[in-house]
Amino acid sequence: MRKFLTVLVVLLMVGTLAAILASITLPGGSGSTVRFSLPAFSPALGTEQERIETIQLDYAGLLSVSNQLGQVYIEGADTPDITLQIVKRAKSALRSAAYLLDQIKVETAVLDGRTQIVGRVPITRDTEQVSVDFHLTVPRELIANLKVNLGTVEVKDVSGTLRIDNDLGSVSIANFQGNAFIQADLGSVEITGADFADNLQVVASMGDVKIEGSLARSSIIENRLGEVQLFLPIDEAYELEASVDLGNLDLSVPFTGDRTRDSAAGTVGTGEPRGKLSLIISLGSLGIHYL
Repeated sequence: MRKFLTVLVVLLMVGTLAAILASITLPGGSGSTVRFSLPAFSPALGTEQERIETIQLDYAGLLSVSNQLGQVYIEGADTPDITLQIVKRAKSALRSAAYLLDQIKVETAVLDGRTQIVGRVPITRDTEQVSVDFHLTVPRELIANLKVNLGTVEVKDVSGTLRIDNDLGSVSIANFQGNAFIQADLGSVEITGADFADNLQVVASMGDVKIEGSLARSSIIENRLGEVQLFLPIDEAYELEASVDLGNLDLSVPFTGDRTRDSAAGTVGTGEPRGKLSLIISLGSLGIHYL
C-alpha cells in the first residue's frame, strides 16, 4: 500500500510539471501569477539587449539574496566586502528590449547585520523574455541565505553556513566547509569537495542528488523522485539509516548491520563513525561509494 501511494504521488507530480513550468506564483506578488520562459533566450524573438552593472557592498555578517528569474553565482575570495555584478537581459519581438531592461529591478541594502540583494522582473508577454543574473565575489567566511524562483545556484570556495531554497533549477556547490541546508523542488543538487561540520540537510522533490566529500555529524538527505549518490573518503564511517521505497540500494563500501533489499541500518565505511547519516528515497536509486 505504501509503495502504491508513492507511485501515485509521483505520477501526480509529473503530471503537474508542465503547469508549473508554464506558470509560477512568486512570493510577495499578491497572489498574481507570472508567466515565465526559461532564461535561455529563444532565437525566434526580435531585439535583444544586455545591461551589466557592478557595485560594491559591505558584508554585514549575513548575505541574503532573492532572485525571481535568473542565476546566482557566488565565489569566495580574499576580500572583506562583496562585489556584485548584475547582468540584465531582455528580448522582445514587439516592445523595446531597452524598455524591458528598465523594468528589471535590483534592490540592495545593508542594514541591521544583513546585506540584502533582491531581483525582480516584470510581467512579460508570450513574445518576451527577461532575466537578471547575480555574480557575487564574497569573503571566504560567509553566512548566506539564497532564494531563487527560477534559475541555477552555484557556490564555490566558501566556508560557513548556507541556506539555499530553489524552486526550479539546479544547485551546485564546490569546495565548501561548514553547514548547509538545501531545498530543491525541481532540479538537481551536486556538491563536490565538501567538508561539512555539524549539519547537512538536503530535501529534493524531483532531481538527482550527488555529494562528494566528508558529511556532517548529522546528515539528512531526502529525495522524492531521483537518485542519491554519495562518494565518501576511504577512511570515514557513519551510522547509517537508509530506506528506498521503489529503487535500488547499492552499498559499495564496507557495511556492518542489518540490511534488506530496500533498507539498511548499521555502520557504513571503516573506522570510528564521524556522524549519523539518514537517507530517505521515495522513487530512485541510492548508492554509497568511495571517492
